[in-house]
Amino acid sequence: MHDQRIFFECDECGRPLECPQPWAGRQVCCPSCGHSGTIPPESTVAGRRVPQVTPSEAMRRPAGVDSTAGGARPGDIVLSSADGFVTEHSLPARSARRPEKQTLTFRQFWARYKVFIVGGIIVVGALAWWGSWKWYYRNYVRAEAIMKNRGYGRKLDQPLVPNPEITRLIGQVDVAESRQFAAPEDVGLTMELAAAYDAALKEIGHIRGPRAAAILNNAAWLLSTTPHLGLRDPGRALKLAESAVVQTCRKNAGYLDTLAHALAASGRPAEALEVAREALALKPDDQYLKEREREFSDVAGTGPGHPADE
Repeated sequence: MHDQRIFFECDECGRPLECPQPWAGRQVCCPSCGHSGTIPPESTVAGRRVPQVTPSEAMRRPAGVDSTAGGARPGDIVLSSADGFVTEHSLPARSARRPEKQTLTFRQFWARYKVFIVGGIIVVGALAWWGSWKWYYRNYVRAEAIMKNRGYGRKLDQPLVPNPEITRLIGQVDVAESRQFAAPEDVGLTMELAAAYDAALKEIGHIRGPRAAAILNNAAWLLSTTPHLGLRDPGRALKLAESAVVQTCRKNAGYLDTLAHALAASGRPAEALEVAREALALKPDDQYLKEREREFSDVAGTGPGHPADE
């Protein structure tokens, strides 16, 4: 039995140790001092029994040194004495010890986290209040103010109070139209009518009913067909005619005819022909619209150009 064992001493404390022959070259730990060393290939001391570690020797070991600490590493073989002979066991890999879970009572939980809980409640409440107020202001306060300014919500039995300034502007337009229609060649009357239209168009948003569309149409007709070339403005006439047609949902043949003249004056005869045909479709028996359709057809057939001055 002793021929198959290796006898050696600890390099740190000199304690005699022994182990089986197949353990040669392995890392071992001294059971007395915990020093880690390599088992020699052959015996370095005469074979003898290894004394047991007494309690007094264990008490004399350096502080913090034991059979599983000190120089020992995971996987090292620890030599320990049992019944006077050395045996082996492998050290398990060290793992971090998980702290034991502590169950907090409600009072402990509240004492520890009450600042965060109260702060969170205040923040959530402030955000909820701000969101609700913003929604209420957008859907009720602001909307009610806008509707009130635009005249919504008035009782039907209360007639709208006419604006004296709007009434005066409309009266000026009526007078200027009647005078200019009686003498269309008069430059002064035409300029007076153009000035009346300009004043009314500045307040066109406050003029209600079909009167607004009529002012837009008449101003567009004057700016696109007047014989006084210095007063013509095809671009502005086209915008005014389009607004009048939109307000009447393209159901007024006269307004469509004005739009056709504005398109022709702007150098767009093909579009003018289409609008003239649209106007003629509303009144198929109207001789004036038939003549205008033939006129725009001739202009569109000969290329872009302006209709002859009347």
